[in-house]
Amino acid sequence: MIMKDKTYDATPESRKYRKKIDIIADMLSVADGYVGRTKIMYQANLSYRLLKKYLNVAMKAKLLEKKGKGKHPIYKRTARGEFFLEKYRQYIGKIKALEGKYNVLRDKEAEILEMFIVKTK
Repeated sequence: MIMKDKTYDATPESRKYRKKIDIIADMLSVADGYVGRTKIMYQANLSYRLLKKYLNVAMKAKLLEKKGKGKHPIYKRTARGEFFLEKYRQYIGKIKALEGKYNVLRDKEAEILEMFIVKTK
């Protein structure tokens, strides 16, 4: 018999995957001054493989600038990266506002439906 880990829920709803824009925004939030890859990796909660991938994406998009070469380059958010982060924060604010409205509507609809299944004597 295979034992399942009760702390792990593999349902699609439980898995939280970040989108590319979320990962880039997390990286840019860390890079408010010159920082190394390790700091970005840990504070943005990335594996080394994902860090390399998204550093390249951010560099190509001119959201981060790189200083130094070799084993220990450092990175800093550019003005374009600052603008992206500002727009991203506005986007997140709008999403949260919409989620709040959705939750209120969902709860009201659920109440109405519950009235149909209430036991009557």
